[in-house]
Amino acid sequence: MSTEHYTFALFIACLVSLVAILCRALFGSVKRRRRLYDEKEAKLMETFRLVESIMEEWNDQVKLSIDEMKELENRAARRLEKIMSRTLPLPDSAPIPPPPAEPIAIPATATPSKTKPAKPAEPIAESQTHSDPAPEKPTRTDTIVALAKDGKTIPQIARELAIAQNEVNLVIGLTANSNSYNS
Repeated sequence: MSTEHYTFALFIACLVSLVAILCRALFGSVKRRRRLYDEKEAKLMETFRLVESIMEEWNDQVKLSIDEMKELENRAARRLEKIMSRTLPLPDSAPIPPPPAEPIAIPATATPSKTKPAKPAEPIAESQTHSDPAPEKPTRTDTIVALAKDGKTIPQIARELAIAQNEVNLVIGLTANSNSYNS
């Protein structure tokens, strides 16, 4: 054999060695990556199992809490029934005191037909006849407007005149609206 054959054989051996080294480097890194991925997957699976077990414990605690709440609700209902059976029933419509109201501001253009404030109107008795009021007495509307201008609130005016608060509110609203249309 000649030196060319040995050189060629040496060249092939080097080439095969180089291919083996490259394959090992490439496939070795692939194996390392695969091993790392497997380890990461194992850690993720372990974390998933841990989270799953925590969620199961949480669900168990929630179920226990719901059961306890239902039991407490039932006990409270039984106690309420006992208390209600011992006490007298309350009337359906208990009077509720009205909330404090602020004074109503009437525009300066709202003037009653008679400017002098009048005494509070007496409630009309059923035995009284329905006759026209004397011209010197102010009307109920004039009285309401005058009291509102003095700074009294709707509940105060209603109490003083012994009329409903809605009526006082209506008269003040109509007076303010009619004056805004007239101006």
